[in-house]
Amino acid sequence: MKIGEHGSGGSGGGHSGQNASPEERRRRFAARHRPGDIVRGRVLKAEGNELTWVGFEGTELLVPALAGCPPGSLAVFRIEAVAPEIVLKPLGPAPGSPAALAAAGARFIAARAAFEAGLEAAGERDEAVAGAFAAALAEVNASLPRGAALTCPYELLPGARDLECLTREAGTHEPRRAELGCRLPGPNRVRASFVAGEGRGAFRLRAEHPEAAGALAARLAEPGGNPLGLALECLGVSPLPAGVPGVLAEMLRATKGIGRDRMV
Repeated sequence: MKIGEHGSGGSGGGHSGQNASPEERRRRFAARHRPGDIVRGRVLKAEGNELTWVGFEGTELLVPALAGCPPGSLAVFRIEAVAPEIVLKPLGPAPGSPAALAAAGARFIAARAAFEAGLEAAGERDEAVAGAFAAALAEVNASLPRGAALTCPYELLPGARDLECLTREAGTHEPRRAELGCRLPGPNRVRASFVAGEGRGAFRLRAEHPEAAGALAARLAEPGGNPLGLALECLGVSPLPAGVPGVLAEMLRATKGIGRDRMV
């Protein structure tokens, strides 16, 4: 992707808010970087249907429009060349941004579906599918807020499907928390909310069929049956309302459009 000069076929960019010429902006950017560098730019605004202004370290440049990167978000590029023209390869939304989390989440859900389909099939484990699933999970975790981690603890709940568990580290005067969601034979769709502090903890369980969730509640109360690794008190089992999203989907909904990414 070449950085285009506004209004011509040259290299560089132009914007009414800057006094430097397009060639001077191109020269400054090229002087600071070399091929192979990874740069983050703030998406500023669209210029028609095919171009977008992106701010790089105080220099605003015009690039082809970026899918999935609305104004205010950060995008990542790899520099392919700085002379005779600046050539950038888009790598997508910046890690840690809501857009990056949404994209990573979609890839994770697809990879998990393939992995769980393999669990149902007889025969040897497909290492390529398992590797893609592990990579997708790692990509989600790279985009989560600090202190949060997504896992799929199949060892805790054999037979679970659509499994995901979001844990949050304990902060100052804050307890450890975890939210687990999955489908299981009997209760079907379930959500469990865990909290623990000072060696003690509890959880609440919601299930599509709560009358069939007694064995699950007993399992989650055991130290080896929950993501916190503690003996927990069950505070109740109640119906899970229709339409409650998955754990990751709920986080995506909560973070979408909140705040702006920080340039680092």
